[in-house]
Amino acid sequence: MSASGTTTTTLGGLTLEENHYTQRYRYDVIGNMTAKTSTNRIMPSVETPAHLNYDLTYTYDPVRPHQARNRGFQTLESIHYQKAGKRAGKKAGKKAIDKAMREGGKKKSAAMR
Repeated sequence: MSASGTTTTTLGGLTLEENHYTQRYRYDVIGNMTAKTSTNRIMPSVETPAHLNYDLTYTYDPVRPHQARNRGFQTLESIHYQKAGKRAGKKAGKKAIDKAMREGGKKKSAAMR
């Protein structure tokens, strides 16, 4: 399964920037996402921001088949699940990674302005 498109930033009718993106997803037979690939290319600079270009592989707990254990480089043991398998909360480890990714994105966005 995939999705792709282009976003365009214009000013006064002039195109300043185009972002060409593609997201690809793979799932196993029980509906778990097993892989996600994201590619973004910002033109005219041909920039490929690291936080928008990645290839993640997901692994799942053998006892709880819908509970993700790893997403790419990230171990998801910091996410707590209820007995039924729903997410119940997160520890600081996941928040720290999310914050670092957001801050990286903010720095890149500020540099583009």
